[in-house]
Parts: sequence; structure tokens; C-alpha cells
Amino acid sequence: MIIERNIKGIEIDVDSSESNEIYLPESVASNVKKDGIEGILDAIYEKANCEHIPLSVFIELTDQCNFSCPFCYINEYGKEHHTLPKFAVLKHTLDFLIENGLLYCTLSGGECLTHPDFINIYTYLKEHGVLVSIFSNGYLIDDTILSLFKLYKPFKVEISIYGIDDDTYRKTVANRAVMAKTVFDNILKIKNIGIDITCKTPITSLTEPSFPLIKKWCDDNSIPFYSGYELQATYSGTSRSMFLASEEIRTQMRKESDQAFYDDPKMVEMANAAPEKKRAFDCSGGKTDLFISSKYDLLPCMKAIGIQGWAFSIEQLGIQQAYDNLISQIQSFKNQPLQYCHGCSHHKVCQECYFTQFDYDNIIQHRTDYCQSLKQFCLENNP
Repeated sequence: MIIERNIKGIEIDVDSSESNEIYLPESVASNVKKDGIEGILDAIYEKANCEHIPLSVFIELTDQCNFSCPFCYINEYGKEHHTLPKFAVLKHTLDFLIENGLLYCTLSGGECLTHPDFINIYTYLKEHGVLVSIFSNGYLIDDTILSLFKLYKPFKVEISIYGIDDDTYRKTVANRAVMAKTVFDNILKIKNIGIDITCKTPITSLTEPSFPLIKKWCDDNSIPFYSGYELQATYSGTSRSMFLASEEIRTQMRKESDQAFYDDPKMVEMANAAPEKKRAFDCSGGKTDLFISSKYDLLPCMKAIGIQGWAFSIEQLGIQQAYDNLISQIQSFKNQPLQYCHGCSHHKVCQECYFTQFDYDNIIQHRTDYCQSLKQFCLENNP
């Protein structure tokens, strides 16, 4: 079914039954400079010429999970738990976001499928012309969910895999009754109905032993796979460093990640810009993105978690006031030079932002190492 959208005066058609069918006016389509949904959102933003449009929203429907992995930033034993309101209440927030431009939404958690109104929320978004991605552990995907995904295909589904068999899974997650076969069977079911599926594994001290076999299974089944080794502190600031993978694999993955970044042709193209200081909110968080936490707080992105003064309660303020307050705060910092940035010709490939400038215990040493690696990359590609 074709849904007609009007985003800041731009007429856009979306096929709700398909995963990513968007029909853009030529004035927007001709200005798409990057692949994927990010390029489309950027082109719409530039055409609309607004300070901020909530085109992309990441929503944690709940911090509860049927796995409760001990290394997860959202999981804290003995702490209070949060689940977003039921659909009847949440609908007002979704309506506001859709009316103001929401085109791409990611539903996550915790485990998003544990939200009692997941089906209603997902269906409502799709029927209003929003592309929806799902982040899940895959265990609760049943025939009802598969039928829903057949009717309204998700943009993509990302499944986190935490073991290769029952034994490794049960050493990793709190659910001691989990059956690995259920996860792997569900992944193949999603793939077999023609849905774009990607798998991922956080490399931790618990998942590291089974990581090579997980990757091999994905490769053998022609399923895209990626991984990461960084562990985010919990909402209350509790470190998860005790679950870090070995230094050997973290060093190896860091090198592979750096190489992939520097091999990206787009990075090479941007490696020789005029000298300029890196500035706050020149990213999607300052233009098109929002993040709704399981506490029903509105933030610019996940990197703002735990940063005082950047979470605005939708429950207390309402979505309109929470959004207005957040955008006002973003604008008060936007385009200010980042702390410790002295300006160089490599700012367009720099991945630092307003929030990451506060992330490191030894900030000066980090800047020295990070800036030097960027400089070396740019020199090698622009002799």
C-alpha cells in the first residue's frame, strides 16, 4: 500500500508493504550523495532547510530482556526496570514524530519483542509510511511475528548472537533454559522470507570463545555479520569493563576497524579539506536524529546517555515540550569548536562529537593519538 507523506513541504511516497520502497521527488533524489538511508535523510534535510527534522528515531521500547546478558549497558540486576507506555499512550508521541517528519525508526530494547504492544507499535509505524528496523536477540520471533513481517516488511532485522550452542549461550546469558537452535532457526526463517537480516556479536570475555564459530555459521549461510568489542557503562554509570574481551582480540579488531575506515573511498575523498576546527552537532544528532530511552526520555543520540542535562522526560513534559527543549539546547552548542580541538585539515573525517569529547580518562593523550592517526591517513592519501 502506498502511503503519501508530506515532510516539510516535500512530497514522498512510501510502500508500507515493502522494506525500503521510497519514492522521492527529483529535486531530492538528485541530491542524494551517500548510500543507504543516511543519504536519503541527508538529502531531505538539505532540501527542507530546517534547523532540525526528526527524520530518524531510535526507540528503546523496554530495558527488560528475556536474556539479560550481564555485560549489557541496559541490564542492571537489582535496579528498577522501565518499559515505554502501552500503545494507547505512546501513540501521541508517535503521531507528533510522524507529523514532524519521522521516516526511519529503529525499535530496540532490552528486547523489543517483550513490549506488550510491540505488534501495534510496529504496525502503526508501517501503516503511516515509516521504515522500521528491528534490533532483537531473535528468540521470541514466532509465527505471528513472521506473518507480521511478511505483511509489512521491516527495513532490516539485526539479530545479536551470544553463543554457538546451548552450552555457550547459557554461560553468556542469564536465561539458563535458552536453546541456541531456536535463535539460529529464526534467523534462517527471516532470511528465507526475503527480509534483509544482519547478525552481530559483542565480543566480550563471555562470547569470545564462540565468536569464530558464530562468524563461520553466518558466513556459511551468507548472512552479513559484524562485531564490536567496546562495552558501554550502564545508565547509572556502572562500568562493564570486567567483561572486556582479551587485549589480543581487541587490538586485532581495532586494527581491522581502522583499516576499514581508512579504506572507505568516501573517507579518502574528504581527507584533504581546508583547515577548520571540528564543531559540535555537525552530525546527524544535530540535524535529523533522536533517541528515546526506555525511561521515556528524549535525547539527541545514545552517546548522550549519562551526560547530565541531556535527557528530557516525555512523560513529564510531553513530546512537544521535550522536543522543543532538546532542540533549543542543541542549538545553544551547535557549531562551537570541540574541546581540545585546535583545528586541522582532517576535520571532515574526524569522528569525534560533542559527547565523545568528554569520554576519556586521559583526554589529552587520546587526542594526541587519534589526531595523529588521522593526520597520517590524510598524508598517505593526499601526498
